[in-house]
Amino acid sequence: DNGSSWQHDTNFHFAVRSVAVIGSNIFAGTETLGVFHSTDSGMSWVPTGGFPSFGTASLGIIGTNIFAGTYSYESGSGYGVFSSTDSGTNWISASFGLSDREASQQGVLALAVSGTNLFAGTIGGGVFLSTDFGASWTAINVGLSDTSIYSLYVKGSYLFAGSGDSGVWRRPLSDFAKLSVSASKSAQLSFTTYPNPFTDKTTITISPSESGVAELLVVNILGEEVARIFTGELSAGEHSFTWDASASAPGAYECVVRMNGNARELPIILGK
Repeated sequence: DNGSSWQHDTNFHFAVRSVAVIGSNIFAGTETLGVFHSTDSGMSWVPTGGFPSFGTASLGIIGTNIFAGTYSYESGSGYGVFSSTDSGTNWISASFGLSDREASQQGVLALAVSGTNLFAGTIGGGVFLSTDFGASWTAINVGLSDTSIYSLYVKGSYLFAGSGDSGVWRRPLSDFAKLSVSASKSAQLSFTTYPNPFTDKTTITISPSESGVAELLVVNILGEEVARIFTGELSAGEHSFTWDASASAPGAYECVVRMNGNARELPIILGK
């Protein structure tokens, strides 16, 4: 009723930094416990699976893709942007090329979306743009003297940025048109593993139809990253990589490849 009255779920007492919606699914980013998910208009909430133990300051939606900007008050790594294509059941890192480090406070505090363009506001690194669903990022800080960004918002033909010490900044979205080269609709991405099931080692073959930035990793059943096998530029054609899993526990894993706005997942079984 336009804010005339409010209801509170007394079973949800966590500090919430952000909220996002996909259809009837509501997502809440909490300060210390990752992302929670509700399918009944907020009457009940469950934590999403496989999310890193960092605060979630921002959420963004592109189609059925949900992105979470995370932060940490402690030194270390693992924070940044994470993405999920299955309503939060599984998450993978979407931070390749995203610089967000500062000595005291680290992470991504703001996300904003314009079409298929995803903007991220970082502490100490300024604003970044991804045109391929988080597979790669480009800094867009020309003219921005304050690189601590706490909020982002797209309105009309402008991107607005709320900074840490110097107020609000804005920049025309048209400035990013030359960077917004979307993946070709005809681009194809396929990959296989052999042997599967396997013991100790398996060969992963990626066959993109176009060149671009690729990310290849292995996650466990909780969505936690187990091995990052490759991150970088790949040309069109066939590329093979080996995962040496001799130090990993037997069980079920998923091999994940992201490239040119495409993402593929393939279950793999490690036996001993």
